Amino acid sequence: AMFLQGVGMVVVQYNPCKSSGRYLPLAYLLMALSTLLTALCAVRNEYLVKNYKIGLNVQNAVLYSGGSLMNFFAFYCLPNPNSSQASFGFFDGYDSPFAIAVVLSNALIGLAITAVYKYADAVTKCISSDVTAVLLCIVSSAFFELTPSLTMWCGVVVVCFAVHEYTAASAPPPSAPKPPPLGSSGAAAQKPG
Repeated sequence: AMFLQGVGMVVVQYNPCKSSGRYLPLAYLLMALSTLLTALCAVRNEYLVKNYKIGLNVQNAVLYSGGSLMNFFAFYCLPNPNSSQASFGFFDGYDSPFAIAVVLSNALIGLAITAVYKYADAVTKCISSDVTAVLLCIVSSAFFELTPSLTMWCGVVVVCFAVHEYTAASAPPPSAPKPPPLGSSGAAAQKPG
């Protein structure tokens, strides 16, 4: 199912008119590097969230506080390379309800991702990211003038089928408990008298 999802994502990026990808090869190399780093980080994050004895809400509070402090430090202590925007304040541009909604939705997505790591696994998170990409394709073609192509819809179908295959797959049967070795306990361990 995971391979099929990868194929679906590749099909979405293929341009049959030019018999090539939609972007330069460097873009695909950077996407592959980003995918590798994201997968490694997802596995590590899942391990940390599941194995730390600190509660999930405390981990999230520390994470978001650290992010806020680093952003304040970067804004106030690092020089702005664009001198024409040097007079902007830290919260300039957040007077729009849409900007606030974007920030709040990203915060909620971050909380949801940590819950997925805690109660599911990194594979589930990756599958949800692919479903998000499919939904963005559909919403963008319906509302934001994205010109859909047959290739895009084929990729959407392949990704949806892969998600169905993954979710419909039965879990492996539990392994039978191993019998204890002879002499470890019970009647076989009794000492002759």
